[in-house]
Amino acid sequence: MVIRATQPTRYRWTVEHYHRLAELGLLHDQRPELLDGEIIVAPPRLEEHSFTVMLVRRALERAMRSPGYLIREEKPIRLVGGSKPEPDIAIVRGTLAHYPGSDPPQQPALVVEVSVTTVDS
Repeated sequence: MVIRATQPTRYRWTVEHYHRLAELGLLHDQRPELLDGEIIVAPPRLEEHSFTVMLVRRALERAMRSPGYLIREEKPIRLVGGSKPEPDIAIVRGTLAHYPGSDPPQQPALVVEVSVTTVDS
């Protein structure tokens, strides 16, 4: 008896695979994120979204003046478990000196995603 799959097989990407795809230029001109082993390509950012992200960042900068934390805007963060999202805003431990050329796992203190439209789930 032959059993045939009725659904496509999903491939789970690692952060290392994801980086290699980017190095090869296969993710060029796209906005990919690695979420729980899947590569998701986000739609282009609209002006309303960008403006709202800027307002949120400004409010967080005024409210939070804790040394040892950094506000990152639309930058990738590497999470334990194989995800590398690019949240609109993330507050992470460390300073600018911790990040040049490195890709350390980070446990953000706060992540903010701005949604101008609602997405069906």
